[in-house]
Amino acid sequence: MTPLIAVLLGVVAVVAIYFWPEILNFVRTSIIPFIRKISPGLAQFVEDAFVMIDNVVSPLTRMVKKAWNKIRGVLLKSVVSINQKTSSKWVKTATSWLIDKLEDKTVKKVTTTETISWENLPPDVREEILRNGDMEDKNVTKIRDRELAKIEAY
Repeated sequence: MTPLIAVLLGVVAVVAIYFWPEILNFVRTSIIPFIRKISPGLAQFVEDAFVMIDNVVSPLTRMVKKAWNKIRGVLLKSVVSINQKTSSKWVKTATSWLIDKLEDKTVKKVTTTETISWENLPPDVREEILRNGDMEDKNVTKIRDRELAKIEAY
């Protein structure tokens, strides 16, 4: 799996987990009562479907939080920049500072660079670039910490 795909999957998981309480609340308070009025049999099917989905999402939420806490045990900071190289190619540079050896707390700086085509950039990144130009030094750890803190509130 390429690093970009791994990042995209991580972002999708975090977004889905982040909005899951709102999704469930909306379904419970609006969708299911509406469906119950027009087709009681279908309402039971929708309820059952969301129970099955929740049985996957809730444990996934716990796994994501646990995995992030484990990563944060060694990841001090990670920043990403995306800059235009040609009219259709972009360069993504990710720099991370990691605790290399837990015993003596040695810090290691790791930088990776890859060229990405415009259509393979995540939608939120394309939107930001269209609005603001190149994306410079986004603190990914800070963003993820904030997202997971919001999830903890539920």
